[in-house]
Amino acid sequence: ALQAMTQEVLSRARLLELIDEFGLYAKERKRLAPEEVLDLMRKYIHIEPAAPVPGSKDKDVNSFKISFVAEKAALAQQVTSKLTSFFIQANLKTREDQATNTTNFLQAQLESAKNTLTAQEGKLRDFKAQYLGELPEQLQGNLAIFNGAQLQLQNVEGSIDRAQQQRVYLES
Repeated sequence: ALQAMTQEVLSRARLLELIDEFGLYAKERKRLAPEEVLDLMRKYIHIEPAAPVPGSKDKDVNSFKISFVAEKAALAQQVTSKLTSFFIQANLKTREDQATNTTNFLQAQLESAKNTLTAQEGKLRDFKAQYLGELPEQLQGNLAIFNGAQLQLQNVEGSIDRAQQQRVYLES
């Protein structure tokens, strides 16, 4: 990540912006090609990873040192400050891009999960409709219907028995 940010910060456009803003290398710009002036400036810019904290197991570079050598200390400080702000901007953009990519990925995963869930719910609905009355969760309802039917059967059988007794009585 540091290398990618360094390439972005030390790009041709950024360095030319600094050269113009601070009027750097005025004499050299008159006699050298722009790429040579950029190479000269890059020689005076030093970017080094900061030493890891003793005892830390984290091998990633979380901090680094930026320095720029110029004829005047105030100018060197201004250019270094500007380079630092470029790194901060690049870091913020990288984090923003990562957050956007993560959000897009999670949004796609959520949409996929919703579609899968909708399809599964449809299959479940179709299955329940196909096997209506045969599913284990319908056992209690089925037993209640069965008990009700059995009671009706007993009542009908009782009525038939009474009717037959009455018929036998009437025939005699």
